[in-house]
Amino acid sequence: MSIRKTVCFLVLVGFQYGFGQNELREIKGEIRVEAGFEGSVNIVNTTTAETVIVNVGESFSLLAKQADRFIFSAINLESVVLHVTKEQWSGAQLMMQMKPKNNQLKEVIINEYPMISAKGLGLVPENQKSYTAAERKLATAGDFKPIMLLGLLGGSMPLDPLINKINGRTKRLKKQIVVEGKENNLIEV
Repeated sequence: MSIRKTVCFLVLVGFQYGFGQNELREIKGEIRVEAGFEGSVNIVNTTTAETVIVNVGESFSLLAKQADRFIFSAINLESVVLHVTKEQWSGAQLMMQMKPKNNQLKEVIINEYPMISAKGLGLVPENQKSYTAAERKLATAGDFKPIMLLGLLGGSMPLDPLINKINGRTKRLKKQIVVEGKENNLIEV
């Protein structure tokens, strides 16, 4: 009977000793970044899968056990891994200094390839006429012709050409086409 009591006592003391080391304590600290980073930092306790988001310069507090592992990460900062030591677990203030992450891009070289164009690739037929900006505006505005009045009988007369004829826009666009043609002739000479 005494051996049974002794074994039972040792088992109970062993459980007490084993689980007594798993005490959670609050760890307090602050995150600092050297280059004036404004943003937030994610703090992940990988042992308990607990996540906290803290703004840079603000203090934080986390519950942790001794030997827990924390990962401090942000988009533009280098990640820092911290294993909780006995000194940090006993209540010392934690100061995390994080560094900005440098994202080195590869060199981009832009070459001009005159052979690559819409016509060269066959997207647009080679003999297709290209209109100038003034010609495209005139086509959009529409040139009113008196024969268009017959469209009233069928109920399908476009109003844009009539309105543009009344307010003089069509006449201005035709003058602009003439001026544009003269400018192109000067450039060729």
